[in-house]
Amino acid sequence: MRIFILTILFSFWGALGLSAQNVLFFDSKKGLSNSGVRNIYEDSRHNIWITTLSGLSRYDGVKMNVYRHEDGNPFSLLHDESTCVMEYDRNHLFVGTNSGVQMYDYETDKFTKIPIVSESGDTVAARVVSIAHIGEKRFMMCLTGGGHGELEVAKDGSMVFRRLTKRLAETNNAIPIQFFEDAKHNLWLVNARGQVYRKTQKGNLKVYDEARNVRKICQSTSGNLYAVSIDDGLYYYDKAADQFRQVATGADLGGAVYGFNAWTDGRMFICTDGGGLRVYDEKTGNVTLSTIKVSDFDLATSNVKDAICDSYGNVWVGIYWKPSSSIRCGRTIR
Repeated sequence: MRIFILTILFSFWGALGLSAQNVLFFDSKKGLSNSGVRNIYEDSRHNIWITTLSGLSRYDGVKMNVYRHEDGNPFSLLHDESTCVMEYDRNHLFVGTNSGVQMYDYETDKFTKIPIVSESGDTVAARVVSIAHIGEKRFMMCLTGGGHGELEVAKDGSMVFRRLTKRLAETNNAIPIQFFEDAKHNLWLVNARGQVYRKTQKGNLKVYDEARNVRKICQSTSGNLYAVSIDDGLYYYDKAADQFRQVATGADLGGAVYGFNAWTDGRMFICTDGGGLRVYDEKTGNVTLSTIKVSDFDLATSNVKDAICDSYGNVWVGIYWKPSSSIRCGRTIR
């Protein structure tokens, strides 16, 4: 049986679950650069960026634009495997790839390489895991191969990411995989061992061992902080006690977790391997299965890579799908 990986746009949902209508399907045969979806991101122009195993896709509201590496073209994508996107300003975005980071320019529709410089001054190639916006113009980048990078901007406007490794001992000698700044400007990080740390006012890093095998930290629309585990459930950060409390088990989530993002009204998308798209509602404390059923498949049992709600209320979901018949696109009413 052939396996398709789709990115799906759901343009309508019900009050408690997602009731899909006007569904748009994208796969590698219908405009997507590649079916191996990694992450979905919306910029301030309301364009949707989709990183994949081979190429980068941008949906501008009308069509899907595809970017790939082109031999001999220094302004093309640095590497076909794109990993993450983060906006720098309205006209520029950072794009992480398997071999470094670039700046995308909307005016020229071109990519420019941003050097990653080691502490010794050497330029290095490294796979970018994630990029975070910390503060007004501070950007942090997580890299494989050790350390992380922080953006430095010279007076002439030139940029480099300075790779830092000196503080790895403070995070159990495991590389950071995510930096996150909460609404109170606390800096958090998750390392490759799934441990959560917070930078204290004294500049030290405090570890929260009660949250295990963490994949990602995220803040709900109501301002509460959560950490989702790969296989051990969901944790809520109790600010008064300064500790994480488990609010859902791994069994509640239904599978290994890939993605975790805020939705609306204190609800959170939880993207799982085999457990489909699940929704945590902090008002009720419950995790529920998505109610989406689109023609040949049930999203509640799919392998979901990422899910976001864009500024117009559309829900984008990247899934693995094993269909029993051919792909049907267009408007589908549940």
